[in-house]
Amino acid sequence: MRLFVLDVEAVGLWGPPFAVGWAILDGQEIVSCEYAWCDPSRVRTMRIDEDATAWIDANVLPKLSAHRQFSYSDMLAFFSREWSKWKADGFLLAADVPFPVETNFLISALPEHRRPYPLLDVASMVFALTGKWDENDQDDKNKHNPMHDAVYSAERLLRALKTGART
Repeated sequence: MRLFVLDVEAVGLWGPPFAVGWAILDGQEIVSCEYAWCDPSRVRTMRIDEDATAWIDANVLPKLSAHRQFSYSDMLAFFSREWSKWKADGFLLAADVPFPVETNFLISALPEHRRPYPLLDVASMVFALTGKWDENDQDDKNKHNPMHDAVYSAERLLRALKTGART
């Protein structure tokens, strides 16, 4: 199995994306992971409520490193280059419950002819194997860093594939 496992942080479920991370799953091993983010205040819209803004400030921003910060357009371009490279090597894109956040990100980041098809859903694959689609056992210190969330999703899929039982 060769998967580019994606995770995106956005301003609410329907708001603009401001952080993207991925884990590269090659066979039974995570061989690479990375992330990029931009200042969410630069992508926030007037339609976003203050609760979403306060939640991001408290739960996401403290987990992001300044050396991975880009402008919005550079974040999208960085992701696009990375996805193109792995796609050319035969990787498929997967995300844990990819709608709406990751789907909206892909629409923003890639022209139509470069968007992934198929877009695999980790939660659906895990559910088919275990009867359970969601878990809450991820370490809180790593939650909401998109790279750590992508690694967690890839590891969860690997556990489900290995055991074929509840993860």
